[in-house]
Amino acid sequence: MSTLVTLCQVLSLPVGSLFEDADTEVVRLTEAPKINMGGHDVIDRLITPRAQSKVQVLRSHLEPGANGGDDLYTINCDVEVLHVVSGKVTVEFTGGTQTLAAGDTLTFSGREPHNWRNPGPSPAEVLWTFVPAPWSGSR
Repeated sequence: MSTLVTLCQVLSLPVGSLFEDADTEVVRLTEAPKINMGGHDVIDRLITPRAQSKVQVLRSHLEPGANGGDDLYTINCDVEVLHVVSGKVTVEFTGGTQTLAAGDTLTFSGREPHNWRNPGPSPAEVLWTFVPAPWSGSR
């Protein structure tokens, strides 16, 4: 038991959190709230519960030419994952560019300056995952 307590202290976790049941909640895409992440020609929907603070997932519809804005930006999360469901997406970093097609997944630090765009002639559908959630709330 002392090893468990020490491990929890190192990870900054309450010991009781190891014994809590995980919350189960369904978010239907048709009911998922639209949120504004600041991009152009994009519809973002929050598909995880608003109050979820450990992870946040967005499903985004990117029109041809859609982009994240004029400048590189950061997100306050340790890990950001972009999965392309359909279409193409280009992600720009300070040190280079990655082009992703349907089925591709890119993992990087949300704190690394980046931007994205849909370079293709057709819409793209993507999933963004942020760990931990950069924001959460009960609204």
